[in-house]
Amino acid sequence: MSTPHRLFRTLLQICAVPLLLGLAHAAALAQTVNWVSWTAPSAPQYPNSYAPQGYTYRDGVSGSLLLADNATVVNTTLTGEVINYSCFASAISDCTTSAYWRGQGGWSGSAPANTFTSTNVPALPTNANMLAMAGYVPAVARHTLTFDRPVTNIVMTIFSLGGTTGNSAYKFDQDFTLLSQDTRCTGNLTDAAPLFRCMTVHGRTLTGREGMGTLQFTGTFTSISWEVTVPEVYSGFNIGVTSASFTAQSALTLTASASHIPVASGTSVLSTSGGSGAGAVSYTVVSGPCTVSGNTLTGTSAGTCRVTATKAGDGTHASATSNTVTVTVVRPLSVTYDGNGQTYGAAPVDSGAYDNSNSVTVLGQNFLQRSGYSFGGWNTAADGSGTPYAAAATFAITASTTLYARWLNTATYNVTYDANSATTGTAPAAQTKNDGIPLTLATNTGGLARTGYAFAGWNTAADGSGTNYAAGATYTDNAALALYARWTINTYSVTYDGNGATSGTAPLAQDKTHGTPLTLATNAGNLARAGYAFAGWNTAADGSGTDYAAGGAYAADAAGTLYAKWLAAAPAPIPTLSQWGLALLPLLLAAVAGLRTTRRGA
Repeated sequence: MSTPHRLFRTLLQICAVPLLLGLAHAAALAQTVNWVSWTAPSAPQYPNSYAPQGYTYRDGVSGSLLLADNATVVNTTLTGEVINYSCFASAISDCTTSAYWRGQGGWSGSAPANTFTSTNVPALPTNANMLAMAGYVPAVARHTLTFDRPVTNIVMTIFSLGGTTGNSAYKFDQDFTLLSQDTRCTGNLTDAAPLFRCMTVHGRTLTGREGMGTLQFTGTFTSISWEVTVPEVYSGFNIGVTSASFTAQSALTLTASASHIPVASGTSVLSTSGGSGAGAVSYTVVSGPCTVSGNTLTGTSAGTCRVTATKAGDGTHASATSNTVTVTVVRPLSVTYDGNGQTYGAAPVDSGAYDNSNSVTVLGQNFLQRSGYSFGGWNTAADGSGTPYAAAATFAITASTTLYARWLNTATYNVTYDANSATTGTAPAAQTKNDGIPLTLATNTGGLARTGYAFAGWNTAADGSGTNYAAGATYTDNAALALYARWTINTYSVTYDGNGATSGTAPLAQDKTHGTPLTLATNAGNLARAGYAFAGWNTAADGSGTDYAAGGAYAADAAGTLYAKWLAAAPAPIPTLSQWGLALLPLLLAAVAGLRTTRRGA
C-alpha cells in the first residue's frame, strides 16, 4: 500500500462489505480449489529494504500445495521480499498495533461477494495463508514462485494491489486471465489506468488501485515470476490449483487497418476475429515506437512496431493470444520542387505532409523561366532521366520526392525523308524535332513501294550502310537528320519434285534473288524411274509447262516448283536377216567340223 497505512485502513473499514460463503453455496460449485499452505520463513531478513521498518522482511518463504487429485503434494518456494510470514498467523507477532491485516477480516471481509471466487474458484484460502509481499527494494522488486514438479490450472488471489490514490503493478512472465475482481469496480480491464478498487490488464501486466480479485495462469509451469514495477509497501496474495478445465478458445486473429503509418499523424485501427467466450480484448505493443489506446495504434517515432492482442478468459475459456502484427512507422512524406537552373522565378512549394501511398497532384511552373529554354514539366532526376510528370498530373507517393524542372532547349532540328528509288508512293513530309524532346519518326504512310523490294524502315544512307531506324521509332538526338527509304531485295524459293521417281532424291530448294538468274540444280541425287530416262525439269508434273535443263538458268522472278521430266525408254530393235546369218555362221561352221571328224574315225 503506497498511501499511509492509517488512511488505507480506515477507508477499507468504512467500505468493506462482508462476504458470506456458506457451506451450501460451496457445495453447489462443481469445482474444487486447493491453496498453498505456507510455513514460517527460514531465510534471512531481506537486505536494504526500503519498506517501513515496523515489519520484519524476509527473502522468500516456502510452503506445500496439494494438487486437485488430493494426493500429490508439490513443494513450493517463493523468493523475493515478503513480510515475515503473515499477520494472520497465530504464532507470529510481527503485526503492528491493531493487527491491520486481521482487522480487515481477511479474504472474506475485505470485499463484496464474488471478488475472489467464481465458478472455477469456489473457495478462498484460509486467512493464515495470506502472504504479504513487499515492493520497496532498490530498483525493481522481483518475485519468483518455484514448484518441484509441473503444475497446471494455477490461480492467484490478489489482495490490496495499489493504494487508494496510487497504483501498483505486477508484470508477470506468463500469460494470465483475470477471472474476477472487486464488484464495486466501475472501470474496464483495458483502461489506460485503473479506477479506484479496479485492476487493468495490458499484456502480462496487472495494475491495481486498491485492486482485489483472482487470476489464472494458462498452461503448465514449474515456475512463475513477476516484478513489482511500481513500489508498494505490501500487498497480499496466495497461490492455488483448481480442478476446473478451462476450454481453449478458437484461434484469435489480429489485423491492422494500415501496415504503414506516419509518425504522430497516422493511426492504424486494430481489430480481431475468432476467439471464444465473452472475455474482453486488449492490445499490447510488444516492441517498437508505438502506443495503443483502445484499439488505435499511433507511432511516436520512425521504426517497426510489433503488436499482439489478448482475449481474456471468462471463467469458462482460458485467455487467448493472437498472432503478431507488424506496423511500420515512417516520417511524413514530402514533395520538394527544384528550379534546376532557372534564371527567373522561384520553384513552387508543396507544404503538404503525405502518408504512404497518398495521391499527390503535381504543381505548375510558378513563373519559373530559364533563358534559351522552355518549361517541359517536372522530372524525378535533374538530368531528366527519371520519371517525368506534367503539371496537374497525380502519383501515389511512397517516399519523399524531389521534382526538378525539366528545361527544353528552344532549338529545332529538321528531319527529312527520301523515297530512295521507290517506283510508287510518296515519301513522308519533313518533321521538326524540338531540342530535348524525343520525336516519333514517320511510318510509310505514303505507301512507298519498289518493284522487287520490300520496305524495311529508314536508313541514314541511301545505300543502307548508315544507321537503321524502324518506321515509327523514337529519335532522341538533337541534330538534323536525312532519312532514306530502306529496301530489302525480294527472294523467291525454287523447289524440286522427284515426280514419280523410283529411286534417288530430289535436290534441295534454292533461293532466287530478284533480277539475278539462278543456276538450277542437276540430278545430283541420282533420281531414276523404271522405264524412263531423266530429261531435266519442267514447271508442270505432266511435262506440259516450261522445260529447264539440269544446271540451266532460271530467270523468272517468281517462286515455283520444278518437276523431274521423264522420257519413256525406246524398245530393243529386231535383228535383220543378215544379222541373224552372221550370228548363226559360227554355229554352222562348228557343226560341219564335227561331221568331218566323225567320218574320219569311221
